[in-house]
Amino acid sequence: MKLRHKKLIKKLIAAAVILAVVIVFSALKHSQSVSEYMFARGFSRAYIYVISSITSVFAFSIYEAFVFAMLVLAVILIIKWVRLLKRRKRSLFYKSVLNTFILAMTIVLLYTSTAAFSYYRKPLPIPQYEGEVLDETQLEEIIRYYFAEFEAVSSQVRRDDSGMVVLPYTYAELNDRLEQEFNRLGTLDGYLMAHTPRVKKMVSSEFMSYQRISGLAFTPTGEANINRFDPLNSRTLTMAHEIAHIKGVMVENDANMVSRYLALTSEDIYFRYAGYMYTVNRLLEIAYYTFDKDKYTELYYLYPEAARVERDAEYAYWSKYDSVIDKVSDFMNDLYLKISGVDDGTDNYRDVSDKVIVTDPDTGKPVMKIAEYSPVQKLYIELYLKNHQ
Repeated sequence: MKLRHKKLIKKLIAAAVILAVVIVFSALKHSQSVSEYMFARGFSRAYIYVISSITSVFAFSIYEAFVFAMLVLAVILIIKWVRLLKRRKRSLFYKSVLNTFILAMTIVLLYTSTAAFSYYRKPLPIPQYEGEVLDETQLEEIIRYYFAEFEAVSSQVRRDDSGMVVLPYTYAELNDRLEQEFNRLGTLDGYLMAHTPRVKKMVSSEFMSYQRISGLAFTPTGEANINRFDPLNSRTLTMAHEIAHIKGVMVENDANMVSRYLALTSEDIYFRYAGYMYTVNRLLEIAYYTFDKDKYTELYYLYPEAARVERDAEYAYWSKYDSVIDKVSDFMNDLYLKISGVDDGTDNYRDVSDKVIVTDPDTGKPVMKIAEYSPVQKLYIELYLKNHQ
């Protein structure tokens, strides 16, 4: 047998072994105990801690540099393969294809072992109300309390001439504040990795905006990255969300819950303001399905006017980036999440309440009612009850 054929066979064996390991890991990740203790709290955490400590030395995103290098390599390989086929050098062509396949499967294996298992972890241990649906008196009391809190922090934050909040921190200081806040939360009984990475700004942020991407975490490099054009209030929660991914929370709504819990329980008025701005409307949803129109309208207008103006400005900002790129990006992200085990795909980002149709005893007409609160709603209620017992 010729030497080149032996080398090809060795590469085929190597490719087959890596592929087999990926398949085995893909099956193993469905075991919650394996995912939780062998990977999320074991190998994945150890690897991410080490690699994150290394990549944090660099101010730029290693992930972004890696993607750029892969794109350049892809172009070079396509040109090389075309030339090899034209010259009928099939042995060299097959060798190059196998090398590329081995590299690709090695990356897939690394990602599978550091991220994929974390989609099958135990439930996130964030405080959640587990009681019955509240009566109208209790509910109104809670809603008025939180809107009063929101009004208080809204009146204290500093704003520019256009009414937008101006964070009193540099980007480095905001990273420091987030590290302090995660240290305050702790590891949630070992669920989170203790190490908190610093979030890096992406050079390709403009392209990210067209994809409607605010941030991105990549476990093989242990990096949390952010779109540098993300609006300031959103930025606080986005950075916390991406840090949560690197700390071992891969499910999107769970990462959202970590960022919201961190913000809503913070003593920092800017963190709490951001937390209220993006979540307090979940209490209004309960009000909409609980109270009559007049009471709902009364509660609706408790939302601070300055925060409403800022929120509308953010909606207008993102609307500038409506494009086919956004739709393609959303489709690919939805596909990725479903492959990863998140059945509802990109809908997993949403905080959803269970509802049921009941008959109004006064009118006899069918009406929609809250049957079970959403995670954010349960968080609000639990925090209120904890602080007012």
